[in-house]
Amino acid sequence: QRDALWSDPIDKPGLHTSARGAGVQFGPDVARHFLQFNNLQMIIRSHECIRSGFYQPYSGDDQDILCTIFSASDYGGAGNSA
Repeated sequence: QRDALWSDPIDKPGLHTSARGAGVQFGPDVARHFLQFNNLQMIIRSHECIRSGFYQPYSGDDQDILCTIFSASDYGGAGNSA
């Protein structure tokens, strides 16, 4: 079993060790398998700081299968356009 809360997408197939020391990094193939297995169309996640407000890490046919949304407009005092 994997800890989804602390895992992050990576635009590279498979599962990879996370530099954060918690969870894993997972590729579009892993995300696609999760969606198919659970009869879902998209993964929406929100625990990662994204300065632009949202991020779709995959490209091509996989672009719309996962989106990270971040809505704290002044997270850590650094400011962002979320």
